[in-house]
Amino acid sequence: MNNKGNLTDERPPLLPVIIGTGFGSGFWPWGPGTAGSVLATLIWAALAYGLGITGESLQSITFFLVIVSTILGTWATAQLQPYWGEDPSRVVIDEMAGVWIPLSLLTLQKVIYAIINPLIKGMIAVGITPNIVTFVGFLGNIVAAGFFLDAAWMLGTEQADYASCMVTVGWGGFIILAAGLFDMMDGRLARVSGKSSLFGALWDSTLDRYSELVSLFGICLIFVRMQGDMTWFWMGVVTFAAMIGSVMVSYVRARAEGLDIECKVGFMQRPERVVVTAVTAMITGFTGNIWWLAGGMILIAVLANITAFWRIWHCYVVMNAHK
Repeated sequence: MNNKGNLTDERPPLLPVIIGTGFGSGFWPWGPGTAGSVLATLIWAALAYGLGITGESLQSITFFLVIVSTILGTWATAQLQPYWGEDPSRVVIDEMAGVWIPLSLLTLQKVIYAIINPLIKGMIAVGITPNIVTFVGFLGNIVAAGFFLDAAWMLGTEQADYASCMVTVGWGGFIILAAGLFDMMDGRLARVSGKSSLFGALWDSTLDRYSELVSLFGICLIFVRMQGDMTWFWMGVVTFAAMIGSVMVSYVRARAEGLDIECKVGFMQRPERVVVTAVTAMITGFTGNIWWLAGGMILIAVLANITAFWRIWHCYVVMNAHK
């Protein structure tokens, strides 16, 4: 035994180390949690795009990964605690589960529509227009950004209450999720009520970009204001990359459609990004562990930018096919 927290000097058993460190990614010296999140993203991408698993099969496998990683991660952490102490940075299996949880929710659109359809009928009955719904969703995202900014401000002060700040982040995520329902309802309301318009499409697209950028900007400031090592600075950079990817996914599609090219390929589009941001922020609030939110930002930064370049390549192929 050593004299630091009664930790044993013996070598920990191999199997808990493999599981707890996410196949060794936790030993990465510069941000082990980030390494674990990236590995989880690559595993999921390999299943979805390497093996071609889609739809309900992919969702089931992702749920399985969440359950298994949670159970085995809890066991491995308990086994490693006598050797490494409580919540060591090398244990990243929780960050990996944090990446897979929002991914397991991405195929729930049909369920959501079943919930909001009665609301749509009620809005039509009282004369609420799609443009009003769009604006309400935008205001919701502004409020969510305010929660993130409040948490960021408090994290940078000497009197910062970390647990309270994480709860504030969680509320911001909940508001984003609620605002996201309005974002889904405006288009559906326009189609069902027959009030679709060119201006409505422009209005919706413009406020979507504003909504996403203000919320991600708030999250970026949270990481920048986190006290500690340079890991959080780099997480701010990652979140900025997520902002760029989010804008470029939409821009490339809009530019392509302006050239009469249908461009809907790829993944991590607007609904998926909303779910990932909202769910990981809410889990951060529940658990008090900001690495859940960090995992979500890594996921968006990687997959959104891949999608942007994928769409560029798609347009290149289509243009050359018509020569």
